[in-house]
Amino acid sequence: MTLILQRNFLLLVTILLIAGKAMASDKHNAPENHRKPAPPTVTITAYPGTSVTWPGLVTLVASGADSYLWSENAGSSTSATVVVNFSGNYSVTGTTNGESATEYIYIIVDRGGTYASAGSSTPCVGASVTLSAGANPGVVSYTVAFSGPGPIPIPNPAPNMPGMVELIALKPGYYMADASATVVNSSTETAATATGRSSSSASIYIRPVLSLTATELIVDKGTSVTLNADRDNVDNDFTNYSWDGGQTGKTIVITPTESMIYSVTAVDIYNGCTFSESIRILACDPLLAAQIGSVSLAPPIGNQRSLQLTGVGTTYVVTGPGGYVFSQVFRGQASRTVTIPAGNLAGTYTVTVSNQDACGRSDSATRTIELPGI
Repeated sequence: MTLILQRNFLLLVTILLIAGKAMASDKHNAPENHRKPAPPTVTITAYPGTSVTWPGLVTLVASGADSYLWSENAGSSTSATVVVNFSGNYSVTGTTNGESATEYIYIIVDRGGTYASAGSSTPCVGASVTLSAGANPGVVSYTVAFSGPGPIPIPNPAPNMPGMVELIALKPGYYMADASATVVNSSTETAATATGRSSSSASIYIRPVLSLTATELIVDKGTSVTLNADRDNVDNDFTNYSWDGGQTGKTIVITPTESMIYSVTAVDIYNGCTFSESIRILACDPLLAAQIGSVSLAPPIGNQRSLQLTGVGTTYVVTGPGGYVFSQVFRGQASRTVTIPAGNLAGTYTVTVSNQDACGRSDSATRTIELPGI
C-alpha cells in the first residue's frame, strides 16, 4: 500500500511539473498588445478664398500631416502649399507614421464671360428698346455689336464695361445685341496666349404692323376694289379690324366714286398692340384711248407751214428734220382739232398724240407723214 501511494505522489508531481512548464511556455510565446496609429486629420485652407476672378490666384495650404501629395491638377506637388489658377476639384493626401488620409476642396476661378440683353420680348412698333451687351470681369478682350432693321447708334464701350443703346423701334424686325470675347481656356494659358471664346446674343422681335393692300390702286369710278388688312393674306395675326366706313373684318370690298383714303385699325393678337394703316385709292373717269384722225396741211402760221390734226388727246407733239420739235398741251381728255406749225424742210415728220387722265393713266398714238420742202 505504501508503495502505491508513493507511485501516485510521484505521478502527481510529474503532472504538475509538466503543466507548469507548459504555462510558462505559453506566457513566453504570447504576442505583445501593440496599438495601430490613427490616420492624420488633413485640412486644406484656401487664400484668399475658394472663389476668385481671373487673373487672381488661389493659394492652397495643407496641414495636419508630416508629408503631402497633391492631385495631378495641382501639379502632383509634395509641398504643403500650392498655387492654382483654374476652377476644379483639388485633393491632397497627407501621411503620418505610414498612415494616410485625403482631403478635397473645390476652387472657382471665374474666367469671365459675355452677356447680352434685349429687354421685353413683345414690344410694339414705336416702343423704346434697350439693348445691352458686354463682358464680365476676367475676360481678356471682347467686342460688342448691335443690329436691327434700321440704323442703331453703336457706343464705344470701355474695356470690360457693358455697351448699351436705347432707341425707338420704328420698324418691325429683329433688334439684336451680340458680345464676343477671348478667355483663358486652360491652366497653362495666359492673357497673351488665350484661345478660349465666349459669346452671347439676345434679340427682340418687333412684330410686323398691318400691311394694307388693294387689288387695284387706280380704277375707273364705280369699279369694285378689294382691300385686305392682313400682311400676307394668310396669317391671322390680328383681330378687331375696324374700317373708316364702319365695316369690320380682315377683307372688305369698296366701290369708290371718287379718289379717297381708306383706313383700318386692328389689334395684334400676340402683344395687344393696336395698329392703323391707310391706303389711297384713285378713282377717275375711264381713260379715253389716244387717237389720231385726219392730218392735213393748213394755212401757214407765221413763216412756217402748219398741220391740222384731229384726234383725242391732251398732248400733241410734232418732230421733224433738222431737230424740229413742237408740242402743245391741253387740260382734260377730249376729242379736238388742233392746228400747229410744222417745219419748212422736206422729210418725215412724226405726230404723237397722248392722252392722260387725272389719275395719271395714259395712252398714246403715233403717225408719220412725208412733207415736201418749200
